[in-house]
Amino acid sequence: MTSQKKQIVSVAILLAILVLVGLIAAWLVTRTKSSETPEVFYPEGYVPPQPGQFLGGQSLEENIAEINERPAVRIISMPQSVPAGQRFQLTFLVSVPPPQQPAQTSLVSVHYGGASLGYIASAGLSDESYPQKSFVLEGEEVALPRTFFAFIEAPVDMAGASLYMRARVIIEKETFWSNEVAVLVGEPSGDSAASSPAPELDEETLQQFPRFEPAPPPPAELKNF
Repeated sequence: MTSQKKQIVSVAILLAILVLVGLIAAWLVTRTKSSETPEVFYPEGYVPPQPGQFLGGQSLEENIAEINERPAVRIISMPQSVPAGQRFQLTFLVSVPPPQQPAQTSLVSVHYGGASLGYIASAGLSDESYPQKSFVLEGEEVALPRTFFAFIEAPVDMAGASLYMRARVIIEKETFWSNEVAVLVGEPSGDSAASSPAPELDEETLQQFPRFEPAPPPPAELKNF
């Protein structure tokens, strides 16, 4: 074989190797991307909560009966939708049956994320079940029952999707969770009044909860959110 033919064969082999390496690299990138963005699979028949629904599928009478039996966390006010990047207010009541009063807590938080965990019972949840959390109270002890206000910013990367949330409180070293609720995250907007609030429970209804004790109003700089 002449020297020229040897060079041609060498170049052909080199090109074949480069093409093969490129195909392998492309295959590896594809596998990495698919594993970084896994699909969310819910149990068969499970329907995530709809935005703006905050009584957990129970009637008002059932909620009142439950909070007379044991400590409970109940969402009582929230928006139905909110623009991405905008802060919104979540209001929830922590109630304690009269025989267990007075009671105190020093840790109250709201946990949220883009996947619904409403099919998981409270006993199966942990502090890390949802990817994000916001502390409402940490360290300072307050008396119960009372209402709490949480201010959460709708993630910009979740525009067009639902944000799922639960409130959490620890009473006498025991953890209590609210039912899961959802807020629809819309497209970003410069309008501070663009959120669509769900109807709140009126004052007459709130008085039916045992020893309902309003919490102090939110700071003035947050009232517009």
